[in-house]
Amino acid sequence: MSLIFLYLGAFFISSSHANTLTPYKLKNAKGSSSSLSLDVLSIKDQTKNDDNWNNYIDFMIDSRGYKGYFTFDAPTNINKLSKMVLHVNYRGEEKQWQRWIFKIYDYHAKKWNYITDNTGAKSWKWKSIVKSVGENPKRFISKKNKIKIRFYTNGTEDDSQLDYLVIKTSNTDGNDIPDPDPNPAPDPDPDPAPAPDPAPAPDPAP
Repeated sequence: MSLIFLYLGAFFISSSHANTLTPYKLKNAKGSSSSLSLDVLSIKDQTKNDDNWNNYIDFMIDSRGYKGYFTFDAPTNINKLSKMVLHVNYRGEEKQWQRWIFKIYDYHAKKWNYITDNTGAKSWKWKSIVKSVGENPKRFISKKNKIKIRFYTNGTEDDSQLDYLVIKTSNTDGNDIPDPDPNPAPDPDPDPAPAPDPAPAPDPAP
């Protein structure tokens, strides 16, 4: 009996040190995406030539390519956060024909950091991608506890699909960092809309 309790205790302790984050919001800045719920991205169930269109999201290019922003809620307690790993299941063109890129916003440096791309993908076969977002992952979490991932291409050859998109976090027992500001300033927009064109000057009087 004691061994059972010991095993269950180890299970719950282990679970408390890991978390899987799923996106709750997608903003298309260029191109468009299919209308399925983002919930489909929480389950990886497409392999090889699978084509269950209820289980993935399409990302459609326009004349400029595609660019979209995924927003995640970060773990509520990041004091001991040690690692964040992006997990993706991608299908589309090979990199040599069209490169699709994943970046994460660094709120400390106020810039987008490269994570990975579609290297190694075969044309229109599902490709699993696993990549750490980088060292000191707390810098990728805003004061409002948000994480932003940018998925984009500048190519105009073809669309792409995602069956899986999550961030897996892990903690250590290292030293705590100070708690976040309880009254944070609003997060800066990492990709502000362009300023409108100036109004034309009036015609000179005759």
